[in-house]
Amino acid sequence: MRRNKWLRGRGIEIGAHDLPIEGIRPIYVDRFFEFAHAKCLVDAISDASILPFKDDSLDYIASSHLLEHLANPIRALVEWNRIVRAGGIVYLVVPDRRFTFDRFRERTPLSHLISDFERATTDCDPTHIDDFVTRADFQQMRPDLRSADIPRAREEYRRSCENDIRAGRPINIHFHVFEKEDVVDLMEYLKHYEKTKLDWTIVETEERFPPHRKDGFLIVIRVRKAPSSRWNFLGRQR
Repeated sequence: MRRNKWLRGRGIEIGAHDLPIEGIRPIYVDRFFEFAHAKCLVDAISDASILPFKDDSLDYIASSHLLEHLANPIRALVEWNRIVRAGGIVYLVVPDRRFTFDRFRERTPLSHLISDFERATTDCDPTHIDDFVTRADFQQMRPDLRSADIPRAREEYRRSCENDIRAGRPINIHFHVFEKEDVVDLMEYLKHYEKTKLDWTIVETEERFPPHRKDGFLIVIRVRKAPSSRWNFLGRQR
């Protein structure tokens, strides 16, 4: 197995399910109990925004096709900054909406992501359901569906999400959709945003990634921290 040049030492992969990143041996984290016995055998059940690790305790955090599933991605990135050591790596593989069932949806603007952060949006938020249900390509998402059955499938998915929210359960949708420039712009903004000021540097990007799927892009980030930058378990400054 070829080792990943960025992902060395002690780290975690969040949301690997049945497609873990090759060449690493991380601690696997997922929020959904139903994936606990997937190919990667989940080690910890946890939300990506509240992780059970000490400050500066990890060499890397890796995620593949996760960022779009987060209702509040900025909150998660702040939490990841807390637990990755200075000089560590945040490794993001994100689906490019143009090559997925999100291709008919509009790219999520930066202002929307900031609003989700400032409103403390959670994964039980109902305001993202409509865009996903009405504009995602259900034929690509579920190739077994006949065209005549797609409207019914959309409404069933909507009701399932609404039932989860009423029960206080997180919903599993693509809350947001991206192209590479959107995530690059987000990282640049978070360097200067008063509520985050993440001292992160993008060290590698690649489009049509991974090579065997070509439906996403890669962004590798080096985490930098001032000596006085310390965060507690919930990501708030001490």
